[in-house]
Amino acid sequence: PISNHQGDGGGNLVVLYRDLRQKSHVLTLALHGAGGAISAPGPRRSRIDAGSGLLLLVPPLRSSVAAAASSSAGPTQTSATYLPSTPNAPPKILPMQETLLLSAASIPTLDSSDIRYLLGDDTGRLLVLALLRNSGGITSLTLDYLGSVTTPTGLTYLDDGLVFVGSQFGDSQLIQI
Repeated sequence: PISNHQGDGGGNLVVLYRDLRQKSHVLTLALHGAGGAISAPGPRRSRIDAGSGLLLLVPPLRSSVAAAASSSAGPTQTSATYLPSTPNAPPKILPMQETLLLSAASIPTLDSSDIRYLLGDDTGRLLVLALLRNSGGITSLTLDYLGSVTTPTGLTYLDDGLVFVGSQFGDSQLIQI
């Protein structure tokens, strides 16, 4: 994802990758100007769960941040990880049942105290990941189970609680949450 909240052609480029030792990382690069030059201070890197496979762009509090929703195979606990944009700030980690997250959509909220995402997994479970915040930043993460749908490969929040569930594995659905 690329975020641009300054309106100056700048923003952040966030990359999820696996190194030669099979460790997963999120790399954040600051982009500046209309040409998108990478900033000189260097990239910010965070190590995350080995099976991470889904990045969610989190709206800025004071600067851009990113969250990675993880899905791990094997004995490692699956988790959702919030990576603050502030250097040296600790991540927030929410353990969750082992799953393979396939799709996500941002859910607009009227209440500015939290940020919500709709998540869909390989078994058709529909979940809501909430990042609870106050003026100082993200304070905690919560995860709620909403129900089951056709295995979603795409989620789109339309309006007034209507969600389009796109699926390559069955019929697509239009649901009310």
